[in-house]
Amino acid sequence: MSGFTHLNFSSAYSAHYGVNRPEQAVALAKQYGFDALAITDRDGLYGAAKHIAACIENKIDPIIGVSLEVTDKVSLGRVVILAHGHNRGAGWSSLCRVISKAHQKKKNEAPSIDRKELAELTQQEIANCTVLIGPDSDVGRASLMIQPKLPCCLRDGWSISELVEAWRLKFLVT
Repeated sequence: MSGFTHLNFSSAYSAHYGVNRPEQAVALAKQYGFDALAITDRDGLYGAAKHIAACIENKIDPIIGVSLEVTDKVSLGRVVILAHGHNRGAGWSSLCRVISKAHQKKKNEAPSIDRKELAELTQQEIANCTVLIGPDSDVGRASLMIQPKLPCCLRDGWSISELVEAWRLKFLVT
């Protein structure tokens, strides 16, 4: 097995962001010897059911998540939120609550979730999801621009105690 797992894959169900259908991606993952594969469609769980079915059929562990915009008066960019499994659906349920909150916007507004709302939701949960702060976030962009003090300053905004305690907060820069 490869020992590598993609944790940020937008399927063709994420219009303009993904190309492959979930079953195609899973077939490639199997071909390359992956043990697991995530699906993180933008703003929803659009391809999740097909992804899970394809993973089960190909004996690959499905990982389900979402790519969501996070705000704090202004956009902080996108983060990936992954549901934890093997917990009787608690991870899926937590993920659905976060996505539902992100979609509670005015008619023409794109889905997003306020960083404080994300923290509040995590207070209600018991570490059922993992938040990945990657290159599409404010911290990731600053890290990629090689501004040594800026990522630490921005990261402090993410160090909300509720987030750190309730969700495993990961800093990933690829």
